[in-house]
Amino acid sequence: MLSKQSEQKITKHKSCSATPGLLEIDDKLKSETIKIASKYNITIYDACYLALATLMKVSFYMSNDVLLNKIAEPKKLST
Repeated sequence: MLSKQSEQKITKHKSCSATPGLLEIDDKLKSETIKIASKYNITIYDACYLALATLMKVSFYMSNDVLLNKIAEPKKLST
């Protein structure tokens, strides 16, 4: 359960007019993160970085070979 102080901070954040669309982005990021984590069976932590790069339409670089192997799309062999 949230403390009264935490609830006030959240309410203040949601009503802040200086950040229009921020909550919508947060919802998209959450949805994309969960989708990626489920699809590739990776942690939410790792999936969040991938989701952010996807939503921002930017390249994502990593040095984690284990993660890279999990998310690499299999290539179809031509016959």
